[in-house]
Amino acid sequence: MPRGAGALALVALLLAEPTLARADEPPAPPAPTARAVEAAPPAAAAPACADGWVERVYQSARGSVVRVLRPDASLGTGFAYFSARHVATAFHVVDLGRTLVVELPNGDKVDAVVVATDTDNDLAILELDKPIPDAKPFSLRHEVAVGMPVMALGHPYGDYGRHSLKGLLNYSVSRGIVSAVNETLIQTDTPLSPGNSGGPIFACDGSVVGIADLLLDNKIGFAVRAILLQQLAARIDANRPYRGQWDVKDATLGLLLHSDVDDWAGAYFGASVVGYDRIALTARLGALTALPRDESEPVVRRSRYRGSAELTLGYRLLVLPYTLPTYATLSLGAAGALDRGSETRLAIEYDAPGCPGAPTCAPKLASRTDSLRGGGVMPMASLEVKFLSLEIGYAFHLDVHHPKLSTQRAVLGIVF
Repeated sequence: MPRGAGALALVALLLAEPTLARADEPPAPPAPTARAVEAAPPAAAAPACADGWVERVYQSARGSVVRVLRPDASLGTGFAYFSARHVATAFHVVDLGRTLVVELPNGDKVDAVVVATDTDNDLAILELDKPIPDAKPFSLRHEVAVGMPVMALGHPYGDYGRHSLKGLLNYSVSRGIVSAVNETLIQTDTPLSPGNSGGPIFACDGSVVGIADLLLDNKIGFAVRAILLQQLAARIDANRPYRGQWDVKDATLGLLLHSDVDDWAGAYFGASVVGYDRIALTARLGALTALPRDESEPVVRRSRYRGSAELTLGYRLLVLPYTLPTYATLSLGAAGALDRGSETRLAIEYDAPGCPGAPTCAPKLASRTDSLRGGGVMPMASLEVKFLSLEIGYAFHLDVHHPKLSTQRAVLGIVF
């Protein structure tokens, strides 16, 4: 055998021998078995995103995304989850607690009720009267990596009703990346707007990683991690639907008018604690002054001031839902008033004893000022109407002992 051929054979032999571990190195771990590979948790790395993934995800997902119409004429987004009759969305989209209307991708509108809520994480699940045609409930992606591309699908400003925008702002797509993530929230630079709330945030493989929830300063968006929906689905209870909660609403400041023996004008501040969007416990405080009137002798000057307070319990009736929402509230309660003031009268006085019959009487004109005090508590009934940001109301305060002295009250205020 030639020397060159022998050298080549020796090299081949050495390469074929297994490599020996160094004495100071641990032995290499055994190769994983098929069973070990199956049991290993999925990696947190982002899925590979091929060109055109946004268009593909949009086409496959659009038929399972809906519009959630609130009775107050605003809206949010939802998507099929758990079944074709269940829709996941953000809790703040459905917090009114009334029966909701859900618009399906084909334009049909169906009633829905809230059958599960997670107020801590701002999530809710609705049950529809009928299933979404051809809906495919989305799978959820538990692993979210910073930097992975994501896409939002929803209805940003979808209630913006300009004719020129017909066909736009609905089923609208925006995209970005995951900026940061924690156990419950995803931060993203994906553009989100009012109307996106409750909509799905997709990874490029079509799985849902989050539910659009919050926007800070029109730049930083947040989504609730989709994994939390799994825990909520276990609490679905159609026999005990969510009907609302107690909340402080409708702080109002405006003009207050009273009419009884005098006419009064002033300002008031009011607020309500509203339960289930139907029951309203309302308090109002006012400060008024009596309006000038023609004084007949001997009264020459009168000044009167009134502090007023009302506490009522009423039922809120929503008029013109989904179009121009107006709340009319019928209430019963109690009204209190505290009146203070003074009155100056002219009188003829005499400075001699035995007057006015004595011949030496010298009459003179003098004035006397008396303090005025009044007030009390009366039963009342009222009707208030809240239209856009205005409150208009009328009430009757019944003076049980002297009905003719009962007070009529009117308010005109701005709700903020």
